[in-house]
Amino acid sequence: MSKWKKSETLSFSLNYTYTSTYDGAEQDDPNKNENYHNAQMVRVPRNIVNLATNMKIPGYKNLDLTLNTKWSDEARDYGNGNRTWRDETIDDYLVNDLSIKYNLWNTYNLFFDVNNILDEKYETARDYSQMDRTFNFGIRRVY
Repeated sequence: MSKWKKSETLSFSLNYTYTSTYDGAEQDDPNKNENYHNAQMVRVPRNIVNLATNMKIPGYKNLDLTLNTKWSDEARDYGNGNRTWRDETIDDYLVNDLSIKYNLWNTYNLFFDVNNILDEKYETARDYSQMDRTFNFGIRRVY
């Protein structure tokens, strides 16, 4: 994970994950069959990148905006074609979430979140789409 504070009002956090695996449920020894050597585990993307952009609005020291961007590489999954299981690929995706937070009296955080801002259609498991754009708001006590 990398963090970079450009100024008092703007900072970035970057995270990258590379996953090299094989699925032991399919074969305990990947060296016996080259087809499964370094094959991805089911529903585990090989590459994931997360970028959080945080901005504090000048003049409003208690107001905090964060844009979270996540890119996930394609992943392997099982498909069901005529009751025979076969490998399929789940497409890569890019999704953005926005969080607005206001600190009230150093005791409470008022928040408003917009998840999947661009209403991206994507799957993390074959034939099970993820949530469309959602809105959440509330108040949390700061401890």
